[in-house]
Amino acid sequence: MDSLSETNAELARINERNVDDFYRQFACIPGSEVLETEDVLRCYTGALHPVANIATRFLATSDKFAQTVSDCTRYFRDKGCPFAVFLGPCSRPANAANVLSSLGYSLASSMPGMSIGSDSGLFTVRPTDGLEIREPSTELEISEWIKTCSIGSNMPLQVLDLMRPLVQHPENSSSRVRLFTAYIDRDPVGTSLLHLNDESGGIFCVSVLSEFRNQGIGAAVTARAVNYTRESGCQFATLQASAMGEPVYRRLGFTCQGTFDLWMIPANQENVINKE
Repeated sequence: MDSLSETNAELARINERNVDDFYRQFACIPGSEVLETEDVLRCYTGALHPVANIATRFLATSDKFAQTVSDCTRYFRDKGCPFAVFLGPCSRPANAANVLSSLGYSLASSMPGMSIGSDSGLFTVRPTDGLEIREPSTELEISEWIKTCSIGSNMPLQVLDLMRPLVQHPENSSSRVRLFTAYIDRDPVGTSLLHLNDESGGIFCVSVLSEFRNQGIGAAVTARAVNYTRESGCQFATLQASAMGEPVYRRLGFTCQGTFDLWMIPANQENVINKE
């Protein structure tokens, strides 16, 4: 575990629990598998992208970590899909990096885990001219969100299409996933996704089309998700920040508690992704 104060360690655990709960949601998708043991959580969707087939929530002790990772690697290879290991700040043994490197994994990205409390009231963000943020309520609007997020984040449509069964809409009112789309003059230009559990709102899929960046749209769709979190009674909002997004989140008041590290086996990912 990263060297964190007691308070920051608890915030990091809250962030991780939201991520884990979010991946558990994928069990409702036909063809997906979510398998959980005392040592690890595995989520398989079959989509041809590593973040859609994840091993995370590693609670294995240092002496069992290598075997746990090897078992996960074998599982995903047998499925024939690209995959990744996702380590949060509180669920990694001290030898994690050495073990993963010895098994052929490389660190693909390291994202600050960030959070903000609910004690500072609702956000007000300086409005961008013509900006409106709405929740999709129809299949057409959900498709619009998916397409916009794919272009803005460079994430394949196949991966984002997995969100359809998870999203709250009139036929799925019990869902804890909310989407937000930013529009300028009725054209979709940005997105965010919010996953609520009992203690936090996890913010994912923050994206803005390249021609509309640096206009406060990313801050606005993030603020909308934070405000919904607070209105829902959750104590914290959490996220994993990209290099582009981290300064935006810090300006909004988010603070950092460790990192979330994504590890992949490069040759394996390239061979499968190139078939997409």
